[in-house]
Amino acid sequence: MSTPAGVVHTVRWQEICPWLLLVRAARVALMVRVIVLAMLGMWAVHLGWRVIDAAVTHPDPGPSFAELTAPAPLFSTEPPVLEFSEPPPRGQLYVPLAERPWVGPLARAWAWAIQPLTRLVAAEGWRQLIGFLLAGTWTIAVWALFGGAIARIAALYLTRGETIGPIEALRAAVTRWTSTAGAPTFSFCLIVGAGVPLWIAGLLMRLDFLAAVGGALWFVALAFGALAAGLALLHLIGVPFMWATAAVERTDAFDALSRAWAYGFSRPLHLTFYVAVASLLGLLAETLVVLLVNWLVAGAEFGVAWGAGAARMQQLAAVAADTETDAGAMLTIAAAGMQFWSNVLLAAGSAFAIGYFWSAGVGLYLLMRRLVDATETNEIAFDANAPEPRVPQLTDDPVTGVPQAEATPETAAAPEQRSAEPPSE
Repeated sequence: MSTPAGVVHTVRWQEICPWLLLVRAARVALMVRVIVLAMLGMWAVHLGWRVIDAAVTHPDPGPSFAELTAPAPLFSTEPPVLEFSEPPPRGQLYVPLAERPWVGPLARAWAWAIQPLTRLVAAEGWRQLIGFLLAGTWTIAVWALFGGAIARIAALYLTRGETIGPIEALRAAVTRWTSTAGAPTFSFCLIVGAGVPLWIAGLLMRLDFLAAVGGALWFVALAFGALAAGLALLHLIGVPFMWATAAVERTDAFDALSRAWAYGFSRPLHLTFYVAVASLLGLLAETLVVLLVNWLVAGAEFGVAWGAGAARMQQLAAVAADTETDAGAMLTIAAAGMQFWSNVLLAAGSAFAIGYFWSAGVGLYLLMRRLVDATETNEIAFDANAPEPRVPQLTDDPVTGVPQAEATPETAAAPEQRSAEPPSE
């Protein structure tokens, strides 16, 4: 029976709306393995920040881990603020991840992760300058491992629809750790190199005569300032693309840096639209995650309260808040255990924001690569010691004539299960 002309049977939505790839990126961030890797990365980053702050930057350790990694509230009463680099309150070096939930997890995780570098402009004295540099180096090193692992999971899932475990993802991140960490490090060194002449000029202008010379040659300072500002903007926008390049292309740091700069500014309007879509999808997904984890914690407390009683639960809450000093050792252990595991579950809300930042970064990279380099979104590279998986070929069995799947390295290692005799009827 012939098909009438002009009848549409199927619609290839991925080609009509390529940004639908970002919906799958949100699905990657909802994976338990991604949330666990994001939580481990958050803990490692925060531990390094606390140690560096206590030893170098500031004697006051600042906010606790629970404050910095608390999940975003569902509704915020604070007025919207667009400025991310404003200094935090005195005595607090870093802004918590839950600040400004209305901007979505994508922008909020990005602003939280780059805090040590953005705080450099407001550093007070050499101790804070060195401390922020060390904290920024530690942040890059940690996320080159855990963020690289999340990016590799997202890369395989978005390109081939395959999933890998957290251990395998960490191994893949270790393989390209130098490339992942080297790209942002080299980019930051370029920014510092452009700013060193300005710093030297500032030292010279302490003298009146050289200040007059500097004023006459101020256009040179403006040129170096524009160069440093442009490199800083390239660095800030290209950070997720650097991780995505190493995860997708399995290439070196210089290629990751060049691709990040090219994709970040070749199609600014397309990138702005994709970022807006990713932010909206992330905000919706994060709302569901925060609702779920709060519902689980509230459900556990409500169920236990039926047996323990409201008075007992209030007593345990008072012990956890250190308002009841005469509690025994057993109650202290019980309250500490309940608070610890509740905080671990609640931290999944913040971990989703970090995991979504790296997975959405891969999705944005694939979309921009498709526009700039005309490369299909299903193309991905593999390491030399990890051959590209492929669909096994079908070959006819010499005895039975029945098509059989070609043996792969995985199946060849397994014992031979086929029999040389033809199957019985």
